[in-house]
Amino acid sequence: MHEKVEAYLNKMRKQQDEKEQKEREKILYKAGLFERKFLSKDELKNNKEPVYYFFDEAKGENKPYVLQYCAVTDEEFKEIKEYAAESNVKAAKSNSIAVLFKVIAWLTYIFGFIAGFVLGYDGYEFVFSAALLYWAGTFVSGTVFLGFAEIIDLLHKLNSK
Repeated sequence: MHEKVEAYLNKMRKQQDEKEQKEREKILYKAGLFERKFLSKDELKNNKEPVYYFFDEAKGENKPYVLQYCAVTDEEFKEIKEYAAESNVKAAKSNSIAVLFKVIAWLTYIFGFIAGFVLGYDGYEFVFSAALLYWAGTFVSGTVFLGFAEIIDLLHKLNSK
């Protein structure tokens, strides 16, 4: 094999292995299959892994730590990955209350805009200030519903993690 081809293939294999390792760590992290290894000051200086901090309320200080993932076999990881995929599908489903609030918000926008035109006519002429009052109320009401929908959606996502 030509040495440039061999170097390229080795580089690509290394990148693929790193990508698979990151995916593995991400899935193990989401599954909670890790432990915190707290570091001493000497270990912190020589550490090359990402460092996280835990606030110890009793001592009132931040303690540095690294994540150590549980050792799992390829078969175990495959099963963990399947369960993680199932839970992601369940978590991806939207909350029905949030969807209902979004629908109400958009209906409020649409009907309020139309109502502004209809109720803005006073006999034979269009009174812009009257229509503007309806549109302003519609905008505020619809935005409040959209805000509640977003809050409910975010809480649902947090709860499902």
